[in-house]
Amino acid sequence: MEAAGLETDEQKATTNVVEAMIEELDTADPNSMSFRYPADREASGGLPLLSDEFEYFDMQVFRDQARRLANFIVGCADQLDAYLADQA
Repeated sequence: MEAAGLETDEQKATTNVVEAMIEELDTADPNSMSFRYPADREASGGLPLLSDEFEYFDMQVFRDQARRLANFIVGCADQLDAYLADQA
């Protein structure tokens, strides 16, 4: 594990990709509702929650990217668990 602030270029690149993925999800669906429900019931009079930009959405690409993101987060959690166990 690298000391804080001493990331390698590869680690920085990975962190940048993960940050971009999270920002993209947050921009498209800030309340985590758009991918679960096709339309808003109250606030917008039943209008679609996702913009027209997502009319054609590749679920396989989304699944693959979500898996990559989940694997990264699980890896971070495992690394933190190991670090905390060493500190005990």
